Amino acid sequence: MAFVDCGFEVFTNVLSDRVIESMSRAADDLIGRHRRADPLVVRDAVSVSDVTARHPDRNPGVQPIEGGAEPFIIGDVLRHDRRFIDVLIERSLWRCVAACLGADVSKLVFHFSNLTMKPAFIGPGVGWHRDCENTFFAAADARTARALMPLDPMDEGNAGTAIAVGSHERVDCREPNAFEVVHPEVSPGSILVLDSRLLHGGAPNRSDRSRRLLVMQFGVRESMLSHSTRELSIDTNVCEGAIRPFVVGRKAWLFKTRVLEFSRFAAQNSAQRGQRRPQPFDFLGFTHICGTRRSSGGFIVQRLTSSKRMRATLKALRQKLHQRRHEPVPVIGQWLRRVVQGYFNYHAVPGHSHRLSVFRRKEVGRAWLHALRRHGQHGRTTWAKMRQYAARYLPLVRVLHPYPNERFAV
Repeated sequence: MAFVDCGFEVFTNVLSDRVIESMSRAADDLIGRHRRADPLVVRDAVSVSDVTARHPDRNPGVQPIEGGAEPFIIGDVLRHDRRFIDVLIERSLWRCVAACLGADVSKLVFHFSNLTMKPAFIGPGVGWHRDCENTFFAAADARTARALMPLDPMDEGNAGTAIAVGSHERVDCREPNAFEVVHPEVSPGSILVLDSRLLHGGAPNRSDRSRRLLVMQFGVRESMLSHSTRELSIDTNVCEGAIRPFVVGRKAWLFKTRVLEFSRFAAQNSAQRGQRRPQPFDFLGFTHICGTRRSSGGFIVQRLTSSKRMRATLKALRQKLHQRRHEPVPVIGQWLRRVVQGYFNYHAVPGHSHRLSVFRRKEVGRAWLHALRRHGQHGRTTWAKMRQYAARYLPLVRVLHPYPNERFAV
């Protein structure tokens, strides 16, 4: 693997065009807020003028005043604009980083993110450094990696990231000339993952092309995190410069708001991105799926009982049947009729009849049969007898919530 040998790896075409477009708009808005001197953004940012004034060698030939209000680094981008969450919840991003760190996705934690910008003609350079030596977020065992996601094409021409290949294996050497220096060409949608021990930097940007770069750092939960001269165990996700706990392993829950593509063109767009189908979502006990009509092939929202709710219902039903297994069959049958009918009253929507039939015939029938067989006074109940009980006591499936054009037809 290139990451193990070279200390970096480029993953191509990881992020969709929709995500990149959303990130690009969010970045432009955030840069605009910095130019307008928004105090919330300026507080977490370093401007081109600041870097030029403090480190003239990084931006030779440019005066601090020429930087104007252009930002160089804006931190805590997820806090400033929640649209950046779209990329954080991308499973493909987590899988790429997990592969590089040799860890399971469930073991990863998210540390922080920032937006860096090298404006055309005046963009300052970045000195050679290793991320594992920073005093902001670094793990004692160096098991951290940064994912660099360019929002503009990044190459040597616009002062893209320069990498000393293999320098992660010789942390005692700080001379980039001792290694082969490369400038990976990374296009929007691709991800450049860097080992925290890798020596890297960047030249000033004197081209006519600006370069915007979204950076996210990840680590491993078992590592020890150095932060503000203290050692903190990464037992929870650490996010955006504050030690805020989140449930590890449920990355989409880091921020509860998610944006999903769900429309008549979602299936076509997913196929173009190489995805099997549009991502479904659970809401109010139903799993919502982009479906098609059998008659015309048109778009339809298909609703199925969520697996989590069905499992919970069947678990409670089996426990109750076990408790009442000694009661007469007619008494249990009447009680089951009310339970199943109540379940149908909520879940009997168009397109859901087959799953409800399976629920009635197989799941409820199997649970009742198991309870009857545990009642040893009546011998072994057969499936033939069970089907007679089901036909007598369990209600049939019918759609109780038709579409509005049928419900309100006059």
